[in-house]
Amino acid sequence: MPSAPFEWTDPLSSSRPRGFYRLSQWADDAPRAQADNFRLMDHEGRSQELFYQSAVDAVVLLFINPDSGNSLAGTIADLEDTLGKQSVAFWIIDPLSKSRSELVANALAWQIHTPILHDSAQLVSRAYGVERGPEAVAIDTATWRIFYRGAIAGSASGELPGPSYLADAVTAFLGGQRPAYSRTPATEGILPLASPVVVSYEQEIAPLLIQHCVRCHSPGNIGPFSLSDYQTVVNRASSIRRKILTGEMPPWFADPKWGEFENDWSLSEASARALVDWLDQGAPRGGGSDPLADLFANTPPPTDYPVNWPAELGEPDLVVTIPLQNIPANGEVDYRYLEVRPNIPADTYLRAAIIKPGNRKVVHHSLVFLGNISQTFGQGSGLHGYFAGYVPGIPAYAFPADTGKFIPANPTLTFQMHYQTHGSPQTDRTELGLYFHTTPPSMEYRTTGASTTTINIAPGEREYTREASVVLSSTQATLLYEMSPHMHYRGARMEYEALYPGGETEKLLSVPHYIFDWQLLYRLAEPKWMPAGTVIRVRGAFDNSPQNPHNPNPTTTVGFGEQSDDEMFIGYINYAVPR
Repeated sequence: MPSAPFEWTDPLSSSRPRGFYRLSQWADDAPRAQADNFRLMDHEGRSQELFYQSAVDAVVLLFINPDSGNSLAGTIADLEDTLGKQSVAFWIIDPLSKSRSELVANALAWQIHTPILHDSAQLVSRAYGVERGPEAVAIDTATWRIFYRGAIAGSASGELPGPSYLADAVTAFLGGQRPAYSRTPATEGILPLASPVVVSYEQEIAPLLIQHCVRCHSPGNIGPFSLSDYQTVVNRASSIRRKILTGEMPPWFADPKWGEFENDWSLSEASARALVDWLDQGAPRGGGSDPLADLFANTPPPTDYPVNWPAELGEPDLVVTIPLQNIPANGEVDYRYLEVRPNIPADTYLRAAIIKPGNRKVVHHSLVFLGNISQTFGQGSGLHGYFAGYVPGIPAYAFPADTGKFIPANPTLTFQMHYQTHGSPQTDRTELGLYFHTTPPSMEYRTTGASTTTINIAPGEREYTREASVVLSSTQATLLYEMSPHMHYRGARMEYEALYPGGETEKLLSVPHYIFDWQLLYRLAEPKWMPAGTVIRVRGAFDNSPQNPHNPNPTTTVGFGEQSDDEMFIGYINYAVPR
């Protein structure tokens, strides 16, 4: 309690004529609740993460019912004018709108520039225990603790305006003072959020984990731990919950607004809500069997790619191996380009080409190109003749049905090997598995990319944009199958657009949150015909700020280069042309 007298008002007093209260005084400052980190898409299609906002002093979350947003627009604008210039970020959280387009329409109607975040699965609203809207939650970014939550302002009394709870609390906080009110009740309309339901581990949670998680989180596979039974899930409960709220797991980063993809790993909103509900309920075991334990006891997931050849493809028809490579214990290793001449006596087509790293401790990535080094890299593109790659996060796939990559007789293959040191001397013999078509396919499968080497990112720059474009074919229609963004640690986002000869533009893919450790391949659910002359334009941005948690060094200028602490900008594209 402050030493000076202050007025205490109860916003519910009009419906409670008499009330009794007990006051407690903390020996020190009252404890503050920890804010949950989260990531949501805003109305402009940008990825917004709470813990990224450490450059400002405070973040204010405004949970609203969009039906009442128009009446709040002026209040929000006033708050931003009063407080926003003092290092405060305001976010509107909308848990009720059905689509992103509704958020865009509201932003235009309300005439505000405040990001409106779409809590479409309602995970964030429920994590913060929001029941009514509007409700404000003000967060100290130095500690990620909540210093005020409740009503934006109190009700007016007679001719006097109501108390400005939120503005007063933020003003006090910015001035280094304790707010007079750290909690007030939000008294406006109830938000019609979906109610938490009792979730069955046996019937819902374990099958969900089997479908989405255990192929990686099983012995010998790339997940750092195994989800082999109920207890292993409980042991990781807080981590699982955190990674769902931040969108890190399952690893799928395409904006669902644009395109549908065959290899979409993501959880549905209903599945994510069920899993978080179950964790918030204390992860009850319930009765019945343990499907996870039964799976691992009877038919455990195979040790799959990249440890072994992909189970669905089996052993290759031909294995091409690079010479033994010696990797030093420390330091930066220049890219190595190794020419290999496999025994392929006649022209042929491949139905798959899979690179299996020999030593995953040191192989960061490997690409294979058709041709010798001068043919492949003589013009600096680094894309000519590309047909196989191992990069972080990409599973092994066969080429699409009835397509194949052409290999001429007696070819030369160039391996590009990117090694990272591991603290002790290592060796590597990476392999390339070739799977041949028995009869030629009707379509030739090709890879190209829209890229630029003109990159010059200033120290600390948060938003360095680039774009590049490529024409798939100027003479014939092509069938687009897959896209794969490639940047390094400063890469922030990338999107693909088709610019059709008739003047129309179509967004094909948006990856608003790019992660270097998961360079995913996005395969269209339905391949798309591109008319002759179609331009594929790729646009994206880099983040060289200290807020980027993957940034090796925000104090340096970054240019184009092969090493991970340099940068690249390539939008890979896989397509096919009729033979």
